[in-house]
Amino acid sequence: MRRLRIAGLVAALAVLGLDPGHGRAAIAATLESSLAHDELVTGGVDFEATLPMVVVLHGRGGGAGRLRTVLRSLDVPARVVMPWGSVRLGDGRPAWFGPRADGPAQDAVAGAVGEATDDLGALLQRIQDRRPTCGKAIVVGWSQGGVLAFSLALEHPELLSRAIAVAGTVPESLMPHTLEPHAPIIALHGQQDARVSYQHTRNVVQRLEALGYTVELHGYRHGGHEPDAAMLREVRRLVTTEVRRAQAQCSRSRR
Repeated sequence: MRRLRIAGLVAALAVLGLDPGHGRAAIAATLESSLAHDELVTGGVDFEATLPMVVVLHGRGGGAGRLRTVLRSLDVPARVVMPWGSVRLGDGRPAWFGPRADGPAQDAVAGAVGEATDDLGALLQRIQDRRPTCGKAIVVGWSQGGVLAFSLALEHPELLSRAIAVAGTVPESLMPHTLEPHAPIIALHGQQDARVSYQHTRNVVQRLEALGYTVELHGYRHGGHEPDAAMLREVRRLVTTEVRRAQAQCSRSRR
């Protein structure tokens, strides 16, 4: 079983710009899980309230880009869950897998993507079982996390209401060939992205659409790998809409 030491996780929190003192109880409680994670709640509500769950998946090195600022400041009440990849880079920072998911080694990385996807699926199920949760998880991932957002939507749709993949893609060997159950996917991608090819992601989305998948691509002409202001506004809008939808469903079910 993989474990992160408290000191290492506190250092990782600093990478995401989180207060290392925030959520220490949650950190300690989750070290028994296969993937360590941090949790916080937005909207000024109690930590144990019944809330929609927003899952933020970091990129290589533990960074979540500028997404962390947007999702930490949501106006709506939600539980924000930030898992940590189990792969360690040479400097100790976390990652989900090694090679690029759209490069020459993309087939080699498929096994690692599949393993990380299953680990995340188990974590989401565990949190949903142990925390009072409204609806299914809303997953937002950037870079490597965007790859996993795609993968979770395709492999574990029973756990997701929607996947939002920012600068992510699907490795060729993991592309489905027939229509299967899936969660809706929205991909946001800068057309000037030099790390994860926009053209590769556009091809992935077109092929999924042709099979009948619910997926759409929002391209940003001047955007690079890091999400720009327009992408961040769209992430906030999409997540807020999904959270409110989950809240409304919970309210109806209580009547």
